[in-house]
Amino acid sequence: MDNEIPELSPEAAVAAATATVKTPKNFNIVEASCPKAPKTPIELSATVKFNFGDNLEDAVAKYGEAAVFDNYRAKAIIVCQSIIRRLLKAGKNKEQIQDIITRTWAPGVTLERIVDPVAAIVANQANATNDEKLAMIHDLQVKLGLIPADVDAEQPAMELPADDIEAELNQM
Repeated sequence: MDNEIPELSPEAAVAAATATVKTPKNFNIVEASCPKAPKTPIELSATVKFNFGDNLEDAVAKYGEAAVFDNYRAKAIIVCQSIIRRLLKAGKNKEQIQDIITRTWAPGVTLERIVDPVAAIVANQANATNDEKLAMIHDLQVKLGLIPADVDAEQPAMELPADDIEAELNQM
């Protein structure tokens, strides 16, 4: 039979399994997977080869200027939307977001991640006990130079008399 796969010796099977496939440099490997599909009990995945071209000129020659530009624009929009979502989560308003995008972003340029340090600390301490949270606050106060290292972590770092607290609240 012409369609039969020949049996390989163990040595030949190992050699065949470890052989590398040479792919032309203008072919890119695209891989995608999806979790278990509704009618499929297993995770599905596939890998394909596709010739995207060696460079911009090659891509334009193969697929046309409009297709290349449309794909560039679609990807740039997705990246910009991702940055906007990240900035919204960081508490930025519309004007701040517009300013950051206008001043610092261009397609192909990685925008510096904006992290709210207080939100990061809160998220990091979400599962901590109250004692662990107090110890972390104490350590932070020491590292910021707000209190000397020898201050007891269980004692409040600052106490205001009740009158001062009321005055502070009235000024807000």
